[in-house]
Amino acid sequence: MKRFLMMCAALLVSGGVAFGYTNVLENATTQVVSSVWSLPGTHIWVGNLTTNNALVVVAGGSVLNENSFIGATAGASNNTAAVSSGASWISTGTLQVGAAGNLSNTVSVSDSGIIVASNLVVSAGNDFNLSDNGVLVMTGDFDAGQSGFNWMNGGLLVANQTLTLADDLGGSNKTLNIDGGSWDRGDDLQVEGVQTTLQILNGGGVTNVNGFVGSSLLGSSNNTVMVSGAGSHWINQGDLAVGNSASNTANSVNVGAGGLVRADGLSIGVEDAFNLNSGGTLAMADGFNVSLDGFNWEAGGTLSVGGVLEGLATTNEGRILSGKKTLVLDGGTFTTTTNLIVGYESSDNILVLTNGGSVANANGYIGWGAMAGNNSVLVSDADSAWTNSGNLYVGVYGTNLLTSGIGNSLTVSNEAWVFVGGVDTNLTALGSGGVAVASNANMVVGVGADVVTDGLYIDDNGDFDLDGSLTLNGDFDAEQAGFNWNDGGTLTMGGALTLNDDLGGSNKTLNIDAGGSWNPGGLNLDGVQTRLMVMNGGRVDCTTLHLGLSSDATENRVEISGTNSTLNADFISVGNEGSENTLIISNAGHVESFSGIIGVSSNAVNNEAIVDGGMWTI
Repeated sequence: MKRFLMMCAALLVSGGVAFGYTNVLENATTQVVSSVWSLPGTHIWVGNLTTNNALVVVAGGSVLNENSFIGATAGASNNTAAVSSGASWISTGTLQVGAAGNLSNTVSVSDSGIIVASNLVVSAGNDFNLSDNGVLVMTGDFDAGQSGFNWMNGGLLVANQTLTLADDLGGSNKTLNIDGGSWDRGDDLQVEGVQTTLQILNGGGVTNVNGFVGSSLLGSSNNTVMVSGAGSHWINQGDLAVGNSASNTANSVNVGAGGLVRADGLSIGVEDAFNLNSGGTLAMADGFNVSLDGFNWEAGGTLSVGGVLEGLATTNEGRILSGKKTLVLDGGTFTTTTNLIVGYESSDNILVLTNGGSVANANGYIGWGAMAGNNSVLVSDADSAWTNSGNLYVGVYGTNLLTSGIGNSLTVSNEAWVFVGGVDTNLTALGSGGVAVASNANMVVGVGADVVTDGLYIDDNGDFDLDGSLTLNGDFDAEQAGFNWNDGGTLTMGGALTLNDDLGGSNKTLNIDAGGSWNPGGLNLDGVQTRLMVMNGGRVDCTTLHLGLSSDATENRVEISGTNSTLNADFISVGNEGSENTLIISNAGHVESFSGIIGVSSNAVNNEAIVDGGMWTI
């Protein structure tokens, strides 16, 4: 009876093959695939009931199916499947090797062959052999520690989901790609042997206690960890060691674009390297010495330090951050008795102080050199502070304060402080954060440079020279004795402005932006190419507005633009004595006045008022 049932089952399976529903190799059959064999949604059985069946996928061959069974029942032993020579086999479901009651079923992938599966199950007494440049891609969760999974030298394992492996990564020429997947080692992780590679890619993540790359096993050389791709991360909850000072050489960690490596401490062997490349981030939870031998901080790389920073490069002008690098002091500190220069003879350097990060130095410079542009410092969060015991220069450098490249900037926000001339408690008492310029100290914002801050507080004997752009997110008293608004400078207000004076000079700009307001009393624009811009809901209230008061006041402009942007005045003259002055009301901006005149005197010519999508209510 048992033999009869087996015969019936075999007939049913073979019938399925005839109709294309299932594919079963039985009775010592060998199937060689050297072309495309696509069976989406169906299964392959290599030895459903019988022994010594074989599926061989060779050069030019590719197989696609759902579930695959190599030795499916208790009596089906000694069945094999092999993929090699650049061929591929994709099982979108489960690849099962062996079953309870059978033995010696084997799947092998080698010689650039590729097997892809969502799930791989290897029963006791059966084997899956990954070797000799073979590739196994697991698109689902995978237990690489299961009995019968044999990862030999030269094999590449790719994990797209959760990898379970309570072991180190060693041997010769092995590669593990955590490609969008995750691996929590749960202990120390050692990447050792010879030419062993761990790649964390495309948002993948690895977590362990301490990390070792060619550090523990004597003779471990040419081992590599690469972390690259947006969101990819290697979290060392303790320290990270790359190589050692004995016989191990050419071990490396490479952090590429989007990658993050985190560790408490970092040690590097004599002939080993940690390469922080463009777009990559190294986050040191404790202190770090940038001059550590073997640490290569390339352009575009970001270094974050949570403890004491040491080893910043030195020139005759002071300590420097240069080479298009980003330094983040995330609760970390840096102190020097010399000057600090962010952007020394180079552009696109960034210093960030956050979560209580702090820097103390003599004079501070953002941008040193005629071509040193787009360098920036951001100081953010309560208890974060940049203390310049001397002066601070943004966009100017050297003894003669030459103009640097354009785009250098300083941003101070979220109750952080920047101190110029040391800490002055009389100034800090005036606000909850911002820039404080102490007595006998000088801060200069050069042409093309930009400062954004919540507040600006200047001692009566201090000086703040504005040749570039200054944005105040809070209230500001522009009548402070040391505030020097020079020709060409731009002031942008996001709070209440105190200024009871004319807007004169040459090419000055005042922006009353969202949240900004100004109530100057009588307002005269009496310069050349001076601009008042009320935008994004800002508001100006004055008794009178004279745009071009004197005969020398030419090409001045007032523009009211944006919903809820308002200028309110009893009387408005556009060109009292001056010429070519303009009032523009646009984009739902609103002007209210009792009366207005365009061109008061006979000498006031080419003045105009333009209403384009706005409203002037008289």
